[in-house]
Amino acid sequence: MYKICHVTSAHKSTDVRIFEKECTSLAKNPDYKVYLVAQGDSCTKNNVRVIGAGEMPSSRKERMLEFSRAVAKKALKVNADVYHFHDPELLQFVGAFVKKGKKVIFDSHEDVADSILDKEYMPVPVRIGAKSVYDVVQKTVLKKCSYIITTTPHIVAKLKRYNPNVAMITNYPIIDEEFEKQFDGCEKFAKSLFFAGGIQYQWTHNNIVNAIADLDGVTYELYGSSDDGCLDEIKTLKGWEKVNYHGSVPFAQVQEALHKAGIGMALLKPSHNTGGMLGTIGNTKLFEAMNAGLPVICSDFKLWKKIVEGNNAGICIRYNDEQALKDAIIKLTEDEQLYRQMGENGKRIVREKYNWASQERKLMQVYKKVLGE
Repeated sequence: MYKICHVTSAHKSTDVRIFEKECTSLAKNPDYKVYLVAQGDSCTKNNVRVIGAGEMPSSRKERMLEFSRAVAKKALKVNADVYHFHDPELLQFVGAFVKKGKKVIFDSHEDVADSILDKEYMPVPVRIGAKSVYDVVQKTVLKKCSYIITTTPHIVAKLKRYNPNVAMITNYPIIDEEFEKQFDGCEKFAKSLFFAGGIQYQWTHNNIVNAIADLDGVTYELYGSSDDGCLDEIKTLKGWEKVNYHGSVPFAQVQEALHKAGIGMALLKPSHNTGGMLGTIGNTKLFEAMNAGLPVICSDFKLWKKIVEGNNAGICIRYNDEQALKDAIIKLTEDEQLYRQMGENGKRIVREKYNWASQERKLMQVYKKVLGE
């Protein structure tokens, strides 16, 4: 019996990637005893023992220093064979864990170093300095890890400079067959746009609200919370009267609403984390919408175009082109045959390829290598 301990100082114990996908998948193996140390209370679910580390500080500095240290201390008490770290602030503890004979996997959910340059709350000189420091940390620490996991091709290439053992395990959706059955055979042709997630400027909500302002019968079903003033700004736009804002709701409720929606929206701005116009497949929005049978309108990243337009599952446009967005909405809401064809194509490719089961197999392979099985 091997003990495996996932550790996070920044995510909730219910995080979909960490708990629902990785921890739950590993717990299916009868030879693995799986733990998760995270903020909140202790509990046991899906054969995963969650060890609560208490309330996470609101201060980013306190979280990265004091709270991360407390989390690492609790994790070490588990005395696991493998530790799976999920946050950059936990890299400071890799050396100490390795010295104690522990194997460490680092899960880089994004391009941490370059994404620092996108953090607008920091002055530019601070961003550049912080990136330089993190680059040094990566070069020193990642080579000590038994394996590195990340979510998208261009990040894999970068991290291989520090450690040859890098696997791409991305965030494709979990296909819940029992849940999906209730929607099988449902014929829909809705004029509602759908988005669930961070209501932030990077998702160009202002362009979407402007585009639907004078489109008859088109609504924007918006789920999530805002922490950068984006929501307050789009409320002042003319098209806001066509927005149905639902706030933050449980994941299951979001999934049900998604299956009843019309068009999935994923208009993401290029950034360092997307590799400019390369794109990221670490984000779930595209795949969840396609799994629900929705055609999608998304940014024309190279990776996304290959998946979406390559399978005739939606329309890719320049993220900030309001006229192209308006034209795409009109096209999908007026051509029912095209709408249905794209929706079915998206559902098919997710069920065949872009689903968590394909990534679960890769995760298991990584653990077998780390444990020498």
